[in-house]
Amino acid sequence: MAEKGPLKMPITLSPALIILQENAGQVQLDSITCGGANRDFIIACIVIAVALALLGLLAKMVLDRRLVWTSALRLIITLLLVFLIGSGLVAWNPTKTDTWLDCIKDPEFSQFMLMGTLSAIVRGIVMGGFLSSAIFFVFVIVVAMIRRMRKG
Repeated sequence: MAEKGPLKMPITLSPALIILQENAGQVQLDSITCGGANRDFIIACIVIAVALALLGLLAKMVLDRRLVWTSALRLIITLLLVFLIGSGLVAWNPTKTDTWLDCIKDPEFSQFMLMGTLSAIVRGIVMGGFLSSAIFFVFVIVVAMIRRMRKG
């Protein structure tokens, strides 16, 4: 029995172009399309990282005002929260599109995608967790420097 659903047959026209023929139409994958999808993914990662870093900074400032725990513990807790939430959001990738998914799944065009050959969890840890934690840490240092300049 034949399988139901869209029929996909890859037809290689050239090394840089694959056309996936579907029942409804054609989806063209090439290096420019996958590069654009990759750019959109990187922008989404940066936006998520900056937003989480700002939220983490706000949470740390609230904890600092309430003088809950020690200063180091407040920093570690907010840093871990930013890291875990950033990793989870980027691994889940709420902004993924069909083009991005097709480029990641295709062995030829996954090379144009940042960490295209790695799993979503690794992409989440590196592009979400580490990036948002680094931006958060920079924000904390800048705020501490501004506070010292105001006191001094």
